[in-house]
Amino acid sequence: MPHPSARSTEPSPPAAGPARIARRHPPRQHRRDSSFLTTVQSAGLWAAGNVLVSLRNLNLIAVLDLGARAVRWWWGPGELSGQHQPSVQPDGTVLVFDNGRDLGRSRVLEIEPLTQGVTWQYEPGLFCEMAGGCECLDDGTILISDAQAGHALSVDRVGRDGRERWTLHVSTRATFAKRSRAEFYRLSAIPRPSARFLGAGDRPARTLAESQVSRHLGQSVREAL
Repeated sequence: MPHPSARSTEPSPPAAGPARIARRHPPRQHRRDSSFLTTVQSAGLWAAGNVLVSLRNLNLIAVLDLGARAVRWWWGPGELSGQHQPSVQPDGTVLVFDNGRDLGRSRVLEIEPLTQGVTWQYEPGLFCEMAGGCECLDDGTILISDAQAGHALSVDRVGRDGRERWTLHVSTRATFAKRSRAEFYRLSAIPRPSARFLGAGDRPARTLAESQVSRHLGQSVREAL
């Protein structure tokens, strides 16, 4: 069932057609938090080639038709707060990391676009006010980045609350007088076939990373990952 607080407090776009995009400068956003969609939404809310964007200062995620200068779908006001990294899943749901900037808690949400209901959520008991994100991995687990704490974790969807599979702690060593407000921006999975290009041994990129980053892997579920 959809979460009881799943619907936005804002009115839905008019049924007569998509909202139009005004010809003015858009609010500032992270360019990393936009992606071209490669699939058609089953109910026709959007088409392949539309763009999913996150407007974190408006607490809003939206699908834009750039050719028609129209908003095909939007969600978030009253639910999201400073969110990052929305992504459309193979089943058509939208996964997003809700930083919870105004509420002092962060969570991962999965939204059913047609009903605007929250179909799954996970609150890992952390607060990442800026940066961070979430990503669905090939095995179905969710990789969560707690950027400010230098903490990442993987959870599966056992039950409503999920289950932690493993955690990773990354500490970037200060190399400047003023330390960054976050240990890292976001962790992302690398496909196994691509990982071999990283190579082994003494390479400049690897040497630089190892000189500035310390990490610790803790596995909370004792099984092969």
